[in-house]
Amino acid sequence: VDVMGIVVVDAWEHTCQGGARGLLKNMECFEFVFIMLFLINLLSNTNHLSQALQRKNQNIVEAMRLVLDVKESLQDMRDNGWESLFYQAKNFCETHDIDVPSMNDLVGTMGQSVRTKNKATQLHYYKVSIFNVAIDATITESNHQFNEVSTGLLDCMSCLNPANNFSMF
Repeated sequence: VDVMGIVVVDAWEHTCQGGARGLLKNMECFEFVFIMLFLINLLSNTNHLSQALQRKNQNIVEAMRLVLDVKESLQDMRDNGWESLFYQAKNFCETHDIDVPSMNDLVGTMGQSVRTKNKATQLHYYKVSIFNVAIDATITESNHQFNEVSTGLLDCMSCLNPANNFSMF
């Protein structure tokens, strides 16, 4: 935000000023803050697994446990994480003087005239169209990447680990 403010003031070209002003305006809205905080929470849930999967000395059993933990954590976030995320975004916006929309206000779908608004509320837009959709996509992708067959196969392969004289075998 500080850098965009500097570009707005100091840019020589009007296109740079306009672009920076537009970005600054977009960054200082509830939707940007909500999505930013949501992605921080979502990615922090998956970061430990991502780091574990990139290690050279891979422990398959540990990785499979992390996969299950991440899937469980994502489902818990979907079921119970909405309230805390919303209040986190709301508090951030109030602290930084950013307007928080009323969650009961109606919102039109993209490309639709204001007159022909759907009967969807801001709450529905943020909770269903952003929050649930992103978590569902992440869960679906993790289920696709780590399905029962591949996790079962990796568990069986872990028995071939020579650690502790093939104790898992």
